[in-house]
Amino acid sequence: MLPQELDKTIAISSILVTQSSIRTLERVRKMVEFVRRGGHFTPDRVAEFHAGEANQFGLIVLSRFPCGRIYLHDGHHRSISAYLGGRKYFAFEERLIIEWDSLDRYNEINPAKGWVTPLDLLKEVRLPDILEFKKEALALSGEFQTEFIRRNRHRYSMKREVDSVAELGNFIWESDTAALAA
Repeated sequence: MLPQELDKTIAISSILVTQSSIRTLERVRKMVEFVRRGGHFTPDRVAEFHAGEANQFGLIVLSRFPCGRIYLHDGHHRSISAYLGGRKYFAFEERLIIEWDSLDRYNEINPAKGWVTPLDLLKEVRLPDILEFKKEALALSGEFQTEFIRRNRHRYSMKREVDSVAELGNFIWESDTAALAA
């Protein structure tokens, strides 16, 4: 494996999460081992983890806001695995940073871009499996869609209880360790 240049300006542990948990713990276990062997989540390596799936994942996407906060937009499994595997930073080749002009923009509905799960990032996180909700919301249009999304916020979000990749990763690891010991 070629050494990757690390972006030491953003510590993985301090990135703020936008999900309450993850869907597939078994995948995280495999990804942690991959990281411990020196692996990086470049798009070609990530494709190997998801071979045969309809969904292919690319870069880890971080959202940076003018207030300085950096949220994990896409790549919770990979980020938690990198953290639990002992990495402190992402390589430039495995992450993308999107600059946002306001935290409020995350709380907007934009169905044209598939954005039907608006959040108040300071108070809420998404639930880990919202695919069915998104399908239902995208099947609607106009005011029906907007009203459906507003009425069903509980189906895709919850009150923020963890903030960072480190907090969520440690919680998941402790829960998994307890489950394996039982």
